[in-house]
Amino acid sequence: MQGTIFELEEFLRGSAVTCYTVRSAKQNWSLADQFLNSFTDPEDPMFIPGFQDEIEDLVHLVEFIAENGMGRFILRQENSAHALPPKKIFGQGARHLMRLPTYSLRWYCMVWPPNILILFGGGIKRSQRNEDSPGVYSAFMLADRITKQIDQMIVEGSLAEHNGTLVGDLYFFT
Repeated sequence: MQGTIFELEEFLRGSAVTCYTVRSAKQNWSLADQFLNSFTDPEDPMFIPGFQDEIEDLVHLVEFIAENGMGRFILRQENSAHALPPKKIFGQGARHLMRLPTYSLRWYCMVWPPNILILFGGGIKRSQRNEDSPGVYSAFMLADRITKQIDQMIVEGSLAEHNGTLVGDLYFFT
């Protein structure tokens, strides 16, 4: 059986939430970095233009969550994983973050309440079903598989959270 070794690494630490991401042992960039670079870096071979406003909103949203917590948001449930942008935002202080009426991008994540958010990759959702958007579907499937693996590590006790920091085995195989 062929698989990949992954490492959890800190992506952004705020006063309320610490955001982590996942890096494959085979890659120079984390899944979150790969997602962001593919929509922001014209030098990236996977660059897709035209989504600057959506990426800016998603980045501001993650920064807001890191500083203020996840309590104001109902994220999109996608099997075991979740997706940004959120389905619903509560409170006036956070509504300004999402400036557009609709978003084509999905950024997959795992929520570990109350203060851990693990960011994966994402892509462009071009239809109602993930399966009909190849780029987003592969990111969704990987996020779902990694979320299940991390959930198993939590249950087994090999990974834990302490004051917003992941402790234990930050490497895993899936």
